[in-house]
Amino acid sequence: MITGRQIRMARIALRWRIDDLSKKSGIPWARIQKLERIDGLPESGVEKIELLEKVFNENGIIFINSTDEHSETIVVKK
Repeated sequence: MITGRQIRMARIALRWRIDDLSKKSGIPWARIQKLERIDGLPESGVEKIELLEKVFNENGIIFINSTDEHSETIVVKK
């Protein structure tokens, strides 16, 4: 599952405002803001996170989980 930090990184990489992501996902912008503020994995709202991840994947974003060597990140497909 993706983190709030990854949501912010993906949105910025695509040059989307929160409003843009809200329109593409159908999730209210205030909820997206709340999810973006979470450091680490959310305790609730799993279905919303999964939907956001799907929207980002469809637009060329790949999510990479954290390991002992690096924190979570994203990759943008060409």
